[in-house]
Amino acid sequence: SVPSARRTIAALPQATAGNWKWNFATPAAALAPPIQGWGLGIYVPSNDRAFYALGGGAAGGLWKSGYRPAAMNGPAQDAPLVVLAAQAGLPHDAAYVAAQDGYLYCFDAATGAGCTGWPAGGRSVQGFGMVQAQPIFDVGNRRVLFGSRNASGANGFYAVDAQTGATAWAFTNSATQGGDGQAMGLVSGPALVLGSRAYFASRTRTGGSAHSLWALDFTAGSATLAWARDLGDIDGSPTHDWTNGRIVVGTNAGSVHALVPATGATAWSRAFGDGAIRTWIYFDPALARLYFTTNTTVWAIPASGATGSDWSVGGLVSPTRPLLHYGTARVYLGACANAACTNGRVIELDGANAWATPKTYDLAGVGGLGPVTIDRTQSPAMLHAGSRSGRVVAVELPLP
Repeated sequence: SVPSARRTIAALPQATAGNWKWNFATPAAALAPPIQGWGLGIYVPSNDRAFYALGGGAAGGLWKSGYRPAAMNGPAQDAPLVVLAAQAGLPHDAAYVAAQDGYLYCFDAATGAGCTGWPAGGRSVQGFGMVQAQPIFDVGNRRVLFGSRNASGANGFYAVDAQTGATAWAFTNSATQGGDGQAMGLVSGPALVLGSRAYFASRTRTGGSAHSLWALDFTAGSATLAWARDLGDIDGSPTHDWTNGRIVVGTNAGSVHALVPATGATAWSRAFGDGAIRTWIYFDPALARLYFTTNTTVWAIPASGATGSDWSVGGLVSPTRPLLHYGTARVYLGACANAACTNGRVIELDGANAWATPKTYDLAGVGGLGPVTIDRTQSPAMLHAGSRSGRVVAVELPLP
């Protein structure tokens, strides 16, 4: 069945004289990154199984005019994909959301209604068991790409037609697709798409495939394996270092690997010994550095993999992946401000001084923050993040 749309919401009064400009409350944890979609609004998934759209800017945080929060049959725990009408081939702009009920959803970005041409409620024709990763758009073929995250059932990597919600192709590691015929492990993060090749990561599968980093060559209707590597479990996603021509990925064991895109051969690797590399690694071409977090530390290492000139800030509580404010040397991430994670914290690190003077900005009562995003269409720029309490916050940049 298709649920009815959500119509109620609660809010938290706050002072707006400082950098914290607004908050928007959802009824459940909302740790997925809020996405500013092409100037259309701020799009926010929540564990309450609703999908919200908000106005942006310092006076934002209100429901987007004309939009009714869209409903799903399961929570979404990663960022949505917002695609303009001309790209998607739809009569309206669209937001694609992967939900844990195993379906890909498509919503009209202006109204929250299910997309034109899709089944009722904007739900994909086929279910995939469970889906967690942010969907990624294949522009050339108008396909939406993502992997499944089934602990016991079959896993695969899929392409769904952006206009109809029908499955265009499915890669399951079969021998006819160039695979070894072994069952695939969980896919938790989004793919990296470069032209007609998709790179994605997974866990290994007990009794199944030992591969955890995959490269697929795809067309509009099929996919075949280009190469796969056994790097140990990976819950994050690969990144492209285009200046050195490398695919970079972090593992759950705390290692960073740089690979040759054409073959998957190792260019370099390093171990960091502070737990898993969280989500994905950010490549900064201006400073030729890679930014990432582990359990308690945020790192900046040379993109060459060289040792001896790392920057790091430790002692953090539940830090999220770092994000560069593009056009500046400043990097931002979310965290907890205290051990109990009752308060959120935004952290600012400046590459101009090699991260020597970190700045922090605390948000009382919101709980630990999820991964941050930055809306550069606003002046000053605005940082957005979800939180454990379900509140989505907006903080003016740079920090004071």
